[in-house]
Amino acid sequence: MQIRARGNAFATGIGNWLVATFFAQISPIALGHIGWKYYFVFVAFNVLITFPIIFLFFKETKRVSLEDVDLLFGERALGTLPENLNKDVLGPEQVHVEARTKEEVEGTKI
Repeated sequence: MQIRARGNAFATGIGNWLVATFFAQISPIALGHIGWKYYFVFVAFNVLITFPIIFLFFKETKRVSLEDVDLLFGERALGTLPENLNKDVLGPEQVHVEARTKEEVEGTKI
């Protein structure tokens, strides 16, 4: 949970406040000097900075089970059985739960 709080603080401080303040301070000056062409600078910033960050650092969770999402962002999967569980104890009505590692989930193509 600590890394989540730090990530949210970083995203809010850098992503929202710093970039918004930068564009709020620079935009009137740039619009005064180069006019409507400044919008190309804004679009170029979004294309060159924002899109690569989203592509490289945001993990795809479409059509991924909650257990696999837990493995992507954590180190364990909820709902998996322990490794040392004796399989003879389980009756025929028990459903087998397959444990997957974090590496297996990250390597899954969707």
